[in-house]
Amino acid sequence: MRVLHLTSSFPRAKGDTEGLFLLDVTSALAAAGIDVHVVAPHDVGAADVDHLSGVEVRRFRYAPVRLEKLAYRGGLLANVRKPHLVSGLRGVGAEGSMPLESAASRFGLTEPQANRLPQDVAEVIVSGLSYSHRAGTARLACEQVFDAKTCRDIDWLAGKTGTPTFPNDDRSLNDLWKLCARGGAKTKAEHAACGPLRPYKWYVAAYKTAKGDPRWTKVIGVLTERNWIRESGRIHGAGDHGPNPAAEIAMQVAGRHAGYLPGYSGSPAAIAEAPAVNTASKQGDAKGGP
Repeated sequence: MRVLHLTSSFPRAKGDTEGLFLLDVTSALAAAGIDVHVVAPHDVGAADVDHLSGVEVRRFRYAPVRLEKLAYRGGLLANVRKPHLVSGLRGVGAEGSMPLESAASRFGLTEPQANRLPQDVAEVIVSGLSYSHRAGTARLACEQVFDAKTCRDIDWLAGKTGTPTFPNDDRSLNDLWKLCARGGAKTKAEHAACGPLRPYKWYVAAYKTAKGDPRWTKVIGVLTERNWIRESGRIHGAGDHGPNPAAEIAMQVAGRHAGYLPGYSGSPAAIAEAPAVNTASKQGDAKGGP
C-alpha cells in the first residue's frame, strides 16, 4: 500500500516541532510496512527532498525563498491575516487607530439620494459590477474577508476597483530619494514623480442590506493610499494588479452592515447618528435601483 500526505506543516528537520503530530502518524504507518510519502511547503534552510523516520518528504517551493513566509511559524491561518493589508483605521471611534474589525462596525450614513438611472440601465450596470469580487480585481480582497467559495456565491454586492497610474509607479523608494531629495529632477516626468500626490486605489460598491429584498439600497466608497513593497521598494498594484486594501475595508463594512459578518453594532436606524468614518471612506443610502 502507498499513502501520500499533503500538508501545510511538517517537521523541517530532525527535532523540529512543526507538524510533529503528522510525523508521528506517518512514521507509524511506515513502521507497519506502508510506503508513505509527504508533500509539504518548503521553508528557508529545509531540504527539497528529505527522509525522516522512514518517511520520504518532498518540499515544494511556492515563492522566492525570501517570500516563503506562509507556512510554519504558527501555520497558514496565523500567517495569512484577515485582512492581510489593513490592520487598523484612523478617524473612527476612539483616538488613534483601532482594529479594522472594530472600526468597520462603526460608520455613518449620508443622506439618501434618488437614483437617476432608468431601471434597465441600473440592472445592466450592477450585473457587470458583480464580477469583480468573484474573479476580478477585488477577488483577492474578498477572499481575505470571506473565503473563495463564499465570494463566488455573493449576490448582494456589486463593486468596481480603480487603480490610477502615477509617474512614480516604476520607481523604487530609493530611486525617488535620489531623484527628489537631491534636487535631481529635470524633466517634466521627473518633477511629476516628485510631486505631493500619492498613488491611491479606490473601490466603490452597491450592496443589499436585507436578505430576500432584491433592491440595492446602499452604496460605499473607499479611497486608500497604495502600499510600498518592502522587498522591491516599489509601489504595489500599478494598473489593476496587486492587493486591494480599499476593497478589503469596504467589504468589512458592507459585510457587517448586511449581516454577513459578525460585529455590527447598532440598527440601521441608529447608524445615522453614529460617528462617521473619515473622509477616506464614505457611505450612503441609494434610493430606488434594481
